[in-house]
Amino acid sequence: TFKTMVKSGHTLLLQGVLPHQMWYVRPGDGIQAEKMLSMAQPAESIPLLRTAMRLNPEGRYLYFLLLGRAYLFERDEEQALINLQEAQVRNPADLETRVYRAGAFAAAGDREAAAWEAEEVRALDRGFTAPRWLESYPLTSPALRERLTQLLAQAGL
Repeated sequence: TFKTMVKSGHTLLLQGVLPHQMWYVRPGDGIQAEKMLSMAQPAESIPLLRTAMRLNPEGRYLYFLLLGRAYLFERDEEQALINLQEAQVRNPADLETRVYRAGAFAAAGDREAAAWEAEEVRALDRGFTAPRWLESYPLTSPALRERLTQLLAQAGL
């Protein structure tokens, strides 16, 4: 559970349940929500990202990517695909967005779209393999890592 402690300009200081859990959210900075995602807190990252987006309505692709990831891990494939599409429109060459789109289509049961996204991933990185990519990917939750691994395998990655 997080609560807003200080609102200064466009920066929010959020404090978690434990005293050492503090995050700063600035427009253009999805790092803190990403940290929450890597720590297996996708549901808690969604309102944090939405707040950051309200403070910065220009909407950089990273906000949409992180929202897409969070929704995917929350098993809301429809919202995941909506947000990942927005991320792709804003940064069509981003490999991570394509990887998550492949996984989201697999989760939604659209194998044809998942396979197409897998081909787009390979077009961006000819030597791409999900296991190699995941070796250096900052997703520390074993459960989320396993879910992503399974979805990427279903997509052909």
